[in-house]
Amino acid sequence: MKDYLRLSEAAGILPVPVAPCTIWRWCVNGYFVPATKRVVRLEHVNIGRRLFTTKKWVEEFIAELTAAKACHPEGIPKTATKKQRLRELQEADEILRRAGI
Repeated sequence: MKDYLRLSEAAGILPVPVAPCTIWRWCVNGYFVPATKRVVRLEHVNIGRRLFTTKKWVEEFIAELTAAKACHPEGIPKTATKKQRLRELQEADEILRRAGI
């Protein structure tokens, strides 16, 4: 049998303070990485109404999350300002108008 950890115990083994409800959210909803448009979930098991994870699964989650974020080391791609986006749309409209579309 694996050495299962309660979510509060899993929160305690991390190097930064994390609430048990955050661990629960990582299990149930996952962590969305905008740069890669991926959701990384913490592996867990349900025993009755409770969720449990293992130290190995927490380490794998951290490694997978780090790898997903490393795809874009500069972080989340910058979005265009409203003015830039409006200019892009006007240019696209002009191209479509010239093409007769």
